[in-house]
Amino acid sequence: MKKNLACSLVLLLWACSDDGLPGPSADDSTTELDDAESGDSADEEDAGSATGSGTSGTSWDATGTTSDATSEGGSEADVTEAGTTSDSDVGTTSGEGTGHDEGSDEGSTSAEESGEGTDTDDPTEGYCPGADPWPEDVVTCDDDDDCEEGAACEPGGQPQCGASCAESPSPCATDEACEEGEEVCVPYASPCACESEGECVPRCQADSCDEGEVCREDGHCTLRTCTEGFACEDGSECDAESEDADARGCVAESCEDGFACEDGFTCSPAAENADAHGCSPISCEDTWECAEGYFCMPEIPALADAHGCRRLHCSEPNALACEENTECTDEPGAGCQPIACETAADCDCGSCVEGSCQSRPGVCVAPPPP
Repeated sequence: MKKNLACSLVLLLWACSDDGLPGPSADDSTTELDDAESGDSADEEDAGSATGSGTSGTSWDATGTTSDATSEGGSEADVTEAGTTSDSDVGTTSGEGTGHDEGSDEGSTSAEESGEGTDTDDPTEGYCPGADPWPEDVVTCDDDDDCEEGAACEPGGQPQCGASCAESPSPCATDEACEEGEEVCVPYASPCACESEGECVPRCQADSCDEGEVCREDGHCTLRTCTEGFACEDGSECDAESEDADARGCVAESCEDGFACEDGFTCSPAAENADAHGCSPISCEDTWECAEGYFCMPEIPALADAHGCRRLHCSEPNALACEENTECTDEPGAGCQPIACETAADCDCGSCVEGSCQSRPGVCVAPPPP
């Protein structure tokens, strides 16, 4: 087939010569034919041996001219009757229309332009979903090295007071111990303050008390009462004169006077575990049914809920799964303990704080004053 086609092409070129010169001789035609067949054979061998190399093959078009086209897998490129390459050839040779090449280039550019994979100031970084963020002025940390010298990284944001308590810089027990007319004695605000320790502070002003407080004539800030505009919560009424009133003058309505106890509670004001409304939880030894993953064991209240239901150990059948950032251990109770970690990647979410997984970063806390 190729031999006949080559002969036809040679005769055609000789007969249609526009410059009036004689066409090629028979010997020349034979030489060209042999060269063409030899070239075709070599191309076929190259195409058959090269796989996935993207080499160049030679293809004949209907006019007898050749065109180079890069073929995927080393096969010859497709040609049309007019001798032009097909759409697949265009995509292969130019790089256009090939999803792999374009995707790689675009993906690379996109990643660089968008900054993905680089550090960001994401305010939610280090927090589990739903975890309350620390205030903006708080210095967060993963370990003590993130804090200033002397400060410690605490998961809960509270300092560990140790064996000694913090003494007040101006100790007092009553106002008489402070500068008369200028200062009053208030509880020492340090979280590690010694028991009943007081501190002398300047007398309050009309605008110096916290929200919900009122500056009294004695120089102390105290809670605003319901007779001064504070609104008692639902289920309570204002009765500042009652001996049962709280600091704001509100008294909880009794279940004996119409207050409806919640589900799982019964009206029993005389019960030891009754709340301010006289409602006490129904015991699992009575009619209350413990939820799935719990069993009735009211004998040890510290390990049970208000109804006497205790959570199954995580290793027991039908036990509840441990919460995020905790794992099942041999520890008593529910058995779930914080996951030990070296980095946040060891945790379900949140941060690795001082070697244990937490739902949010720790906080740098300065030690209490001596």
